[in-house]
Amino acid sequence: MDATLEDVPPRLRAMLRMLLTKCIDDERVRSVWLEGSVARGLADDWSDIDLHLAVMEPENFAAIEWLDSEVHLVLSDAIPELTGAFICLTSDWIHIDLNVHSSENELPSDGARHILLDRDGLIQDRPNAQRPPDQPFFPAQDVQIFLYFLGKTVASVHRSDLIALSQATAMMRDRLLVNLGRSISGLASI
Repeated sequence: MDATLEDVPPRLRAMLRMLLTKCIDDERVRSVWLEGSVARGLADDWSDIDLHLAVMEPENFAAIEWLDSEVHLVLSDAIPELTGAFICLTSDWIHIDLNVHSSENELPSDGARHILLDRDGLIQDRPNAQRPPDQPFFPAQDVQIFLYFLGKTVASVHRSDLIALSQATAMMRDRLLVNLGRSISGLASI
């Protein structure tokens, strides 16, 4: 386990150290890990933080309030159809995808993972996790979120809600279309 975060871009490092301290101080939080570009060592100062928490009694863990008590959130929203998944934006414009899992259930096993805390020794680092070569890559979650945002853009156009339209368009472009395009070529998400 490497919680030094020396390989994390400087802009994100202070935020992650603060969140890790909060996790260490909260016994309900059993494991903490990063996924996405930060876990793969490909992040830059403007990458999002894909933060995963395995907690005791997730149904009683108020994730947004927990995060907002440490950092000021200007936006927080549950990701539709994904229990325990939230999109958050801090006042410093750091994008955090917060994912809460039950410490009692089997944890997700695909993709790169960088462990920050594992009180019970249940998970392993996978910095360069790759899918088996015979297993096709299909970003089902990205497709689901893309279709959700696509539907929201139609409603935003009809309501003349330019702010919502701008946010949905940016999210589709920056977070989803690249991964969907890569999957057409048989490449995994970045």
